[in-house]
Amino acid sequence: MPCASRRCPARSSSARWSWRCGSMKRRSSCRASTPARSRLCARSCSRRSSSCCPIACSSSRSRDARPRASAPECVVIQATDSEREVRMAITITPLRPSIGAEVRGLDLTGPIGDGDFAKIRQAFYDHDLLVVRGGPFSDDDHIRFSSRFGELKKLAYDAYLGDRRPEIFVVSNIKEGERYIGAHDAGMFWHSDGPFLPKPHGPSALHAIEVPVQDGRVLGDTHFASTAAAYDALPQSMKRRLEGLQAVNSMLRRFELAARSGVQDSAATKHSKAQEQEAVHPVVRVHPVTGRKCLFVSDGYTTRILGLPEDESKALIEELTQHIVQPQFCYTHSWQLNDLVMWDNCSTQHKATFDYKLPQRRLMHRTTLVG
Repeated sequence: MPCASRRCPARSSSARWSWRCGSMKRRSSCRASTPARSRLCARSCSRRSSSCCPIACSSSRSRDARPRASAPECVVIQATDSEREVRMAITITPLRPSIGAEVRGLDLTGPIGDGDFAKIRQAFYDHDLLVVRGGPFSDDDHIRFSSRFGELKKLAYDAYLGDRRPEIFVVSNIKEGERYIGAHDAGMFWHSDGPFLPKPHGPSALHAIEVPVQDGRVLGDTHFASTAAAYDALPQSMKRRLEGLQAVNSMLRRFELAARSGVQDSAATKHSKAQEQEAVHPVVRVHPVTGRKCLFVSDGYTTRILGLPEDESKALIEELTQHIVQPQFCYTHSWQLNDLVMWDNCSTQHKATFDYKLPQRRLMHRTTLVG
């Protein structure tokens, strides 16, 4: 029964109180309806009146006037710290019909339960790209979350390591002295990560630490395209034509495009010192997890298709790369601080927007899974 006293803090279930020896402080949720979650406050009442809170006890004045040996014990419902924590539900919302989903309510700073992670993993492979938005998180949090998907790649060269962990690859236009602290030209052309390797990279996850802004407008958007959706949309005649074809993906193509664009001190030059420069892969690659077929040619790395005359090879590469980046297969991400964007390097390609320059700073940290 609810307390009849006007001074009783438990009259309103929405009140937040703690009762300490005759004093009331606003502190925690008081819920008389859940005695299992209550605490006992051993309060000696000097007056046997309705001013004593009688929740879950008998404190009403006796019908006779005989004095009682002791004052009744007062039970005050008070939530513990863990009970006061409200767990936000994780929501997953598709961004485009063909690619991308946004995740809300995911705290990257703490452990993620197996059930929640299973939903996130399924969403990733359903949508090929996840945008996780929330509060700040560290490199250690970034690494812990990414590694739930598999083994992380460690950098085999020290061009951008500094004091950072080897799982973190830095993408940035910031300079220390005359040297860029990260890959300043990464993503200039449509590509997936690591197609020039015998085993291309697995998924990548990019964390926005500094985002360039001009006149209130965010700069440095990143475009993503679904190579799986692009393959699905091909006519059957083209699908038959592509069966069995192999393509060369080369870092030399990256050098050529960077030089043509006037880029100096290219990140690709540093990267090539410790990595293979060329690999052959199927034009249509089967995703190792989902089994979907994906187009695996890109403007940034594919140089030729084996077994075709040079002009036919060039024409087919151009046709496929232009097909992949049609608007119906694409999503453009406008960055916010602390965004984590994770994409699949088999079923997607991406391209950065270079509409900013110093003193507008851009700093991103990336993890990548071993393919």
